[in-house]
Amino acid sequence: MIDKKYFFVSYKVVFLILIINIPKINLIPIYYQGIRIEDILILLFVIINCNKIHLTKESIIILFYITFAYLLSFFHLFEFTFQQNYKHLYYLKFLEYFFLYSVLAKNIKNEDIIKVVIFSAILQLIISVGFYLGLPYQAKFTIDSRATGLTAGPWELSIIFSLFFFIFYEYYKKNITYIILFFIGLIIIILISYSRIALLGIFIIYLLFGRYRVILFSVLLLLILFLFFIDVDNALIQTNLGYFSLQRSLNFLQDFSGALLSNFLEGQFHFGGGGAKYDNTNLFYDASLVSRLQQWGRYLHSFTLSSYPVIAYLFGVGPGGSGDPHTDGMYIKILVDFGIVGSIIYFYLIAKMYIKNASSRPGWVFISICCLTIDFYWPTKIAYVFIMFIIFFNNKKLNAK
Repeated sequence: MIDKKYFFVSYKVVFLILIINIPKINLIPIYYQGIRIEDILILLFVIINCNKIHLTKESIIILFYITFAYLLSFFHLFEFTFQQNYKHLYYLKFLEYFFLYSVLAKNIKNEDIIKVVIFSAILQLIISVGFYLGLPYQAKFTIDSRATGLTAGPWELSIIFSLFFFIFYEYYKKNITYIILFFIGLIIIILISYSRIALLGIFIIYLLFGRYRVILFSVLLLLILFLFFIDVDNALIQTNLGYFSLQRSLNFLQDFSGALLSNFLEGQFHFGGGGAKYDNTNLFYDASLVSRLQQWGRYLHSFTLSSYPVIAYLFGVGPGGSGDPHTDGMYIKILVDFGIVGSIIYFYLIAKMYIKNASSRPGWVFISICCLTIDFYWPTKIAYVFIMFIIFFNNKKLNAK
C-alpha cells in the first residue's frame, strides 16, 4: 500500500512548482525584462520565512565578492549607458537567488524536492511534446519551433529537464524502470528542443560515469527511431538551419579564425552582431557559432570601457556589466563580470563541491559543459532548479553522514 505521506504537499512544494513553471510574464517592464509574478512570490516567501535564513561559508563568499565587484564598478566605470545600467537589475536578481537559497537550504527535504521534480517534469514534457506534435512537418525544423515548454527558450527547457534527471536518478537509482522512463523523457526533450550542448553533456556523462551506462540503450533506441522515421537531411536543407552540421562551424573557423585571433591580440574584441552577418542564408556558416563569437566579443569589449583596465581585468566590470542579457557562454560572463579573481573563486568553489560530494559529480560535469555555450546561472528557471539541485545533494550528503 502506498504511504499516504507521499501525497502530502507542503506550501514549499506548491511555491517551487509555481515559480519554476509559471510562464515569464513581465508585470512591470524594466530594461529588457522586468518584475514578474515569480519575483513577487519569492519576495513574499522570503519575508514570511526570514527567520529561517541559513548562511553557509560558500554563500557568504559569493555574496561578498559579487557585492564587491558591483560596488567597485562605480569607481572605474564612470560612463553608464542605458545598457550598462542593466547591471543594477542583475544585482537585484542575484540577491533574489541568494535569499531564496538561504531560506530553502535547511528548510526543505528531499522528499519535497522530488515531488517538485516529478510534477514539473511531467508538465513540461506534456506541453512540449503536445506543442511539437501540433506543428506541421515543415515547421518542426525551424528555430522558432524548437520546444520551449513553459520556459523562455529551448536552452532553458533542456537544461532544467537535465537537472531534473540528475535529481531523479539519485533518488530512484535502485528502480531501473523509473530511471529508464524518465530518461526517455529527457532524450525526447533534448531532441525536440535541438539542444546540442545538452546532448553533448549527457553523452559525456555516459563516458565518464559507469553507473549511467545501464540506460545507454535507450539513447541509441531513440536516436535510431528519430533518424529512421524523419528525413533529417531533407528537412535541414528545406529550412536552411543545419543545427547538427559540424561542417558549417568548421567553414567559419577556417575562414575567419586568423582575423579573430589578430583582433583579439590587438584588444579589438567586438566584430559585429547578428549571426547572419557573414552568411545571410545560413547555408555555409553556422549562425549559432557566429552569433556566439560576436556576443563574446561584444562582452569582452566591456573591459575597454573601464578607466582602469587593470582593475577591470582583475575584479570585473560588475554583474551583467556589458548590459547584454542575451549573451550565451557562462565562462565569458564570469570572466568579464567578476574578473580573473572572481573566475578563480568560482572554479575553486566548483572543484570543492565536486570533490566533497561524489553523488553530485555527474551533475557538476554536465553543468560545466553547458557553461561553455549557455548562460547558465542568470536565467530564472535554471537558477531555481539549480538551487534545488544544490540543496538536494547537500541533504543527501548530510543524510549519508
